[in-house]
Amino acid sequence: DGLDIGASLYIYYREECVVYLYSDWKDTQTKKQSYTSDTIQLVFSTSKRILATVIALCVKRGWLDYDALIAEYWSEFASSGKQVEFICEIYLISILFL
Repeated sequence: DGLDIGASLYIYYREECVVYLYSDWKDTQTKKQSYTSDTIQLVFSTSKRILATVIALCVKRGWLDYDALIAEYWSEFASSGKQVEFICEIYLISILFL
C-alpha cells in the first residue's frame, strides 16, 4: 500500500546485539534520505506483543502457570471482583489482538 517506510531490526542475545539491520528510505516519495540507524521510528501496538512474549518466557522458566489465577501472583488484582481471572486469559487476549 506504500504506507510503510524504512525499518530497523536489532536482536539481542545475552545482552549482546547479534543482528543489526536497517533499510529503505525515510521518505518513500522523494527517496532523498536513506533510513539510517539514527532514524526515529513511530511504532504502534507493541505492548501486546511484549506482554505475550514476557508471559510465555515466564511460563517456560516456571515463574508463571497459564492455569493459575492472576490473584495468586498479584493479590490486589482480586479486589475489584476479578478473583477468577486466569493468566491464560491475559495471554490469549495479548496474542489474539496482535
